[in-house]
Amino acid sequence: TALAGLLIISAPMFGNLSSNMFLLSLSKRLKKARAGVYSLNDLDTLKNVERVVVRSEDILAQTHMQLLNMELFKESDVDLAILGTASILKAAKVEMAALFSKMLAHEDMLEDIESLNIEGDMGFSGWWRDKRILFGTRGLMINHGVRTPSREFEGMHLQNEPGEIVSRALYIALDGTLLAMFIIGHKPLLKAKRALNNLQKNKTVILLTTNDATLSADNIITLYNLDQVFGGAYAMQMNSESRSLS
Repeated sequence: TALAGLLIISAPMFGNLSSNMFLLSLSKRLKKARAGVYSLNDLDTLKNVERVVVRSEDILAQTHMQLLNMELFKESDVDLAILGTASILKAAKVEMAALFSKMLAHEDMLEDIESLNIEGDMGFSGWWRDKRILFGTRGLMINHGVRTPSREFEGMHLQNEPGEIVSRALYIALDGTLLAMFIIGHKPLLKAKRALNNLQKNKTVILLTTNDATLSADNIITLYNLDQVFGGAYAMQMNSESRSLS
């Protein structure tokens, strides 16, 4: 019988007894709805599954993420660019935050971001040091009237090999001035690769959920050499309001 849906939740979240009791209770309720909660390892053997909901943080590990390149548009702005990026990513609670926080001498250097907004699937905006801060794709910059390098310049720095590596060009701007372009590289997790390939072989629809507004379904398709992934959304809690990615 086809399952109505499946949510992947990483195992470390359920390391203690109370969490295991919660998982057991949740699984019983989902079973009645012909759904279930499984780990990535379980997906190697699952068959006859209609659709799966996968969280991006379970298949894009920090250990397989790196800063491949950084292009500064003003040499004097390197510290400003890194601190601003680390601060807005921490506020957004995305996996990339750790990548930039490590570049700082102390994590307590991070500063608060006011009025953080999700800009569709292009990135984030907010206020930092009384200035408008933007972090995201070239589409985000263009939407806010920020001049960006040509697509050819951007493409020269990207590394994309289906099933091996995917890279993304992300920009930071402050008060309409472009500070830097970062090339973020991702490599696939072996267990996630096996699980997703098994799902694809069984013609399972893969639904991707994420709280990273700079991430697209195409990035996952290239990284794991898949036929199709549908982008989804998780609710994000920010400034006492529930905002969702679209």
